[in-house]
Amino acid sequence: QRQYQLDQALTGVECNDAVFTPDMVTAVPWSGAQTADTGAPHFDLASARYGSLARDGISCVACHRTILTPEQEAKYGEQPQNQCVKARQEVLNGNPELGELVSFGKTFTGSFLVSDPATLFGPFAEPKTKPMAHALGNIPEHDTAIASSEQCGTCHTVHLPVLWTPEGGTPQFIDDTYEQTTYPEWLFSDFRTGVAAFLPEGEMLPAGPGATPQTCAECHMESHAEDGTEFVSKIASIQERSNMPETAHTLPANAIDLEPRAGFARHTLVGLNLFLIEMADQFNELLGIPTQDPMLVSNGVDPIDRTRDEMVANAMERTAAISVADISVSDQTLSVAVRIDNLAGHKFPSGVSFRRAFVEFEVLGAGGETLWHSGATNEYGILVGPDGAPLTGRAMVRQPVQQDRRPDQLAAAFPDHHPAGRGADLPGGQARPGRSGAGRGRDAVLRRRRRAAALVEPDHEFPVDLPHA
Repeated sequence: QRQYQLDQALTGVECNDAVFTPDMVTAVPWSGAQTADTGAPHFDLASARYGSLARDGISCVACHRTILTPEQEAKYGEQPQNQCVKARQEVLNGNPELGELVSFGKTFTGSFLVSDPATLFGPFAEPKTKPMAHALGNIPEHDTAIASSEQCGTCHTVHLPVLWTPEGGTPQFIDDTYEQTTYPEWLFSDFRTGVAAFLPEGEMLPAGPGATPQTCAECHMESHAEDGTEFVSKIASIQERSNMPETAHTLPANAIDLEPRAGFARHTLVGLNLFLIEMADQFNELLGIPTQDPMLVSNGVDPIDRTRDEMVANAMERTAAISVADISVSDQTLSVAVRIDNLAGHKFPSGVSFRRAFVEFEVLGAGGETLWHSGATNEYGILVGPDGAPLTGRAMVRQPVQQDRRPDQLAAAFPDHHPAGRGADLPGGQARPGRSGAGRGRDAVLRRRRRAAALVEPDHEFPVDLPHA
């Protein structure tokens, strides 16, 4: 979208008039028969390059070119690559009637400004510049803001206009709303650090740090092993003078030999959207997603498997803790209090409002038979009642089932497993416990993932503890 608008601006088209349409995302420069058949599905030579960029997703440079500080904005803000981003900021985050968002608020909904194409930011001081300059034409530059929570908050705060289109008319602005608030949830939780990339160095936010301050990256980009040891790694794996045979015209060691750095963060960056990973695994060729690491090939763990396992471990060990707080029996009635503690640095669930979480609660008899079961699901993840039939009102998407599809394909094709009614949101604010590492094998975590749910199914009244609300 950004590149399309920039290219259109060079031809004189106003940024907001250059509309990036959904059809461009699927555009390809060839037909199924590898011919220039303009009638072939998705054949659009003019839009193909933008479709390729869109399908590539969030690339490295999306984060490593983001500018967040006033000093960076003064340096790069008026450069050509930001002209359409500023127009986007005015549309999404600037409204004279309701009050304009200022400072960091202008960057919400991914409306962040970027450096020039040659500059990439990183958290380590005094990076060697020659290797990247020779290989990519980029110059690495030290910038602490890339490790801040604001680096995540610019995209994980979604602020959108509410439009109304009268019959036969054009869309009209009537309001604006926050569609996702994961970053503000963190900002008001016990995990807040009290500092922000957009503030001058040494200045604190009014509320200061929380009781257990941690940045987004400290949870989602771990830099320590389970025993607390910092990860140590070189920034890149390249041909250094000290580790490769000597060749003619090699640059001196002080220009290309890299020092190991402590605190190197893993870039797994997972949340809980396992559904998306299953789709990527099932339809990897269609989506253009490689399933094997090109460097490690069969000697390593496939990236999708690694991502899937990390998501399940994230759900089981770092997201929420569930326990039975109290049990009592009176007049042949069993009463159980269930406690759920939110271990995340934001609400759970967080993000888009259609996400659901529920408690699976099962009462077993002396022989192991099921006496009562709430939160049961079928093979597609749909909540079902005692008779095994889907609960009324639980399916958000209803489509006819295509009988020629495999069950695993149907699970990805019909995401109608979200229970209606969000239930209780648990605010973030409790330090996560140390990871035990038990059951980390793929088979073990996949067998246990359905037990990793938390929160309350709205059909039943369970007391829910809200720590640090």
